[in-house]
Amino acid sequence: MMSLSRSMLPFVGILAAFLTLSACGDDEESVAEAGSRPIAQTVADLPKCEESMHGDVYPVALDGISFTCFLGKWVYERRDDKRLEKGSEYDPVSGILTDLRDGQTYRTVVIGDKVWTAENMRFRAYEYETAEVTPCYNFKESNCDIYGRLYSVGEWGQCPKGWHIPDTTEIKELFSAAAAGGERAETVLKSTEGWDNYDGESLNGTDELGFSLLPGGSLCRSAGFQDKGMGTRLIVSGSELLYITNPRMLYNVMMFRLNYSGLIRVDADCYGYVRCVKD
Repeated sequence: MMSLSRSMLPFVGILAAFLTLSACGDDEESVAEAGSRPIAQTVADLPKCEESMHGDVYPVALDGISFTCFLGKWVYERRDDKRLEKGSEYDPVSGILTDLRDGQTYRTVVIGDKVWTAENMRFRAYEYETAEVTPCYNFKESNCDIYGRLYSVGEWGQCPKGWHIPDTTEIKELFSAAAAGGERAETVLKSTEGWDNYDGESLNGTDELGFSLLPGGSLCRSAGFQDKGMGTRLIVSGSELLYITNPRMLYNVMMFRLNYSGLIRVDADCYGYVRCVKD
């Protein structure tokens, strides 16, 4: 009888542990439940968000993120994106920024008293409501290596910790530094290639400051198309609620065209590229 009781001890211990876990709160249960879901390799591999799946959390292997089925749509769980907790490393000697969220590196340049990224950001972010990954020019992933990613102007957090999206004051300081030598600011900031117009005439920049701005175009989903238009848009921090016919949320972007540059405001469904400034 004693040997039987002893043989039951491991089982009793396991049962007690199981009962303890069962008594945990909703957070622990949801994590366990999410862990039991089949892991999708990418967002495109998620099953259809059915009514019966409302509230279910599914993990996605790519980037180690998760999505919740909510009212028929997959919603990106930003709070569960562990990448966003990671910071960045900056080497002032080489001028290289390492984004620890994904390990990508970026050239930087010092203009005035600010350190700017000399490339558009390529961090793969996800849109909250659509669960779509941030797009590339012409919706081709290979173009992200050239132009960077297009980010929704209504979403922030594209820069790693220690860096930020420039505000209007920093943009004006950038332009003042670029125009100090007497050239047009956009000429100095544009790259030395890629800016030929539709007639083949070269309108490339001098890139004297190493800012290396490329003509990556822009995207507004309401327009239903993406326009390269021999230009590019950079997102500027800050927004303002304007009343025109109906209340709309408009956001600041810096527009660069062939022979023009300036701050404009666009609707929240528009996208632009991101250059970061060191805090």
